[in-house]
Amino acid sequence: MSEAVPRYPDGLGAFHERDRPVRRTVNWIALFGLLALLVLAATGLLGGGSRPVSSVRTPAADLAIKTPSVLRSGMFFEAEIQARANQPIAKPLLAISESYWRDITINTILPAATSEKSEDGMVLLEYEAMDAGDVLTVKIDGQINPSLFVGTQGRIELRDDERVLAAVPVEMTVLP
Repeated sequence: MSEAVPRYPDGLGAFHERDRPVRRTVNWIALFGLLALLVLAATGLLGGGSRPVSSVRTPAADLAIKTPSVLRSGMFFEAEIQARANQPIAKPLLAISESYWRDITINTILPAATSEKSEDGMVLLEYEAMDAGDVLTVKIDGQINPSLFVGTQGRIELRDDERVLAAVPVEMTVLP
């Protein structure tokens, strides 16, 4: 005697064959919602997009900062600071606002400074003397700590000892 073969696999039945327009609409809404989110993320508006360059030229030096403007909590990032001496600089210092680095973990600074210190709300990185035309490029790798919300701002300066040669304001928006 042969057994009857069920028409539907386990867990499925005639109910699943019925036309359900509401469910089909919800599937399309979810698909378009996901597509919109992917397009938004691809533009960089949700963080991790291009790194704009902020720069200033003075008779003493040119200073250019290339750092992300929008990041998400927990993301790693890379910032590049390029200083070009238009005149000799005896004691070049990169001065970075402590407020800009609040709740950010700095993993690497290359090349390493000859000395580092914190003074008057600024982190001071000292480098070797520069002749006119010399270029100093410093790469900073960091990570946004989860406690940083909304963003941070400050300024980055190129100094000759205590004299400010060039300064650029910096700002970073941090999304959850």
